[in-house]
Amino acid sequence: MRLHVDLLPLAVDELNALLDQARTLEGAARGIALQRDLAARSENSPPGHVRSGLESREREPDVSRTPRLPQDRGDVPVPQDPPLRNGPHDLVHGVSEPHRRGVSDRAISQASPRRYTGVVRRLPLLLCLVPGTALAYETDQVTDRGVELSDVADFANAEVDALLDDAVIATNDRTECAASKERTREILAKEIQNEFATHELIWSRFPISMWGYGRYSAYMEEAPSKLDFADRRDIYGDLGFFQAVILKTAGVSATIRLGDVRLGTDKLHHYFSEGYLYFKRSHWGEDPDGLAAWGTKTERTKWGLWTSLVFSFGDLHANYEGFQFYDAMLEPGSVLQLDDRGCVARTSHWEWRDIIDPMYDEFANPSIYTKKVEKSVVAHLAANKDKICADWRAGVYPTPDLTVDPNTVQGKTPTRTDPFQLAALCADTAAVGDVTAAAIPAETTAVQ
Repeated sequence: MRLHVDLLPLAVDELNALLDQARTLEGAARGIALQRDLAARSENSPPGHVRSGLESREREPDVSRTPRLPQDRGDVPVPQDPPLRNGPHDLVHGVSEPHRRGVSDRAISQASPRRYTGVVRRLPLLLCLVPGTALAYETDQVTDRGVELSDVADFANAEVDALLDDAVIATNDRTECAASKERTREILAKEIQNEFATHELIWSRFPISMWGYGRYSAYMEEAPSKLDFADRRDIYGDLGFFQAVILKTAGVSATIRLGDVRLGTDKLHHYFSEGYLYFKRSHWGEDPDGLAAWGTKTERTKWGLWTSLVFSFGDLHANYEGFQFYDAMLEPGSVLQLDDRGCVARTSHWEWRDIIDPMYDEFANPSIYTKKVEKSVVAHLAANKDKICADWRAGVYPTPDLTVDPNTVQGKTPTRTDPFQLAALCADTAAVGDVTAAAIPAETTAVQ
C-alpha cells in the first residue's frame, strides 16, 4: 500500500541549504582561483620594491577583519558585519570587486572540484523531495502468512492515546476553550494530523526507505511483533530498478496484526493523514459528496498507479474510515468530547480492535497492479510455490473479497481481479507456466 506524506516544507529547507552551500563553495572556489591567478601574474611582474618606484599605485582602504574566536570559547566576541557584497571589498571572497570580476570562469571551475561533492550528493534527495510526495509505500500480506504474529493492539492503542492527549492540549491552548464547536473541531483535526502524520525518519531503515513515514506509522514500524521484510523477500522484491523505482528502492512497510487482522503500518498513516485531507476537502464535514471519487482519482494517479504502480483498495478504505473518525469528533460515541467548560477532553481509551476490519488486509482486499508489477508478483509466487501453497492448504489465507464499496471507491477504476490466484497456483494439476499465464487473464486485469 502507498504511504503518502507531504514533504514540501522539508524540500524547501533542503533547497535553501543546498543553495547556501553552493554560494559558500563558489566563494571559496573564487578565492582559490584568484590566488592562482595572482601567483601566475607575479611570476612575470617586477619585485615589489622595483614596482613601487616605477609606478604609482593607489592603495586600497583597509578592510576591517572579523576577529578570530578565542580558543577557550569562554568569551566569544560578536563577529563584525562584513561590507556589502557589491561594495568596494568583498569579505566573503576576500578580494576587491575589480579583482573578483577579473577572475576567469574557467579558473573558478577548476579551483576545487572536490568542494562541490556535497552539493552533488544532495541533489538526488532534493529531486525526491521537491514534488511533495517522497515515497509511495506498499505492503505485503502474502509472504510468510503462516508465520505467527502477536496482536500489538495494546502497543498501538497506548500511543494513540498519548498523541491524542497532546493534540487536545494544543487545541485547548489555541481555542482557550472559548471557540465554537465547529471551529474547535477544525483546530482539533489539524492538531491531530500534526501529531500523527508529521514526517519522521526511521534510522533503522537507512538510507532510502527511512523516508516517507509519519510519526505514528514510524512508531508502529518498531512494534514488538512484525514482519518487516528487510531482506526483500516480499512479493515486490524481484522487481528491477527501472521496472518500479519506488517499489524497488523504498521496499514495503511492515506487516503487523491488530486484533485478528493483518495489515501494513501504512494503513494507519492513511487513517490519520489522508483521512484528515478528506475531512478538510469536505469543508470540515459539511460537504462529503465527491470524496470517494476524488480519493479514487488520486489512487489512480499521483498517489497510486503513477508512483508505486499499485491501485490499493485498502488505502481507499483506510482513507474513508479516517474521514469518519474526524467527522464524528465531539459527537456522541467519539473518544473526544467537549466538557462543561468548552474544553476538549479524551473521555475513553482508543481501541483499534473495534475499528480494523479485513478490508485493511491487502490479501483479503487485493490491489490492482500495472502489468509489469503483476507479472513480477506472479512469477515471485510461482518461484515460492512450495512454501506459499503449504500455508494455503493449512487455511491461513482468507478468501479475497473482490466487491467494490461505493462509499470508498467511485469513478473510473481498473478492472478488479485477484492478482494472486492461489487456488490455481496450488492446484495439483497446474503447472507453473500455466499459472503464470492464467493469473493475468485479460488486458483489463492491470492498468498500463
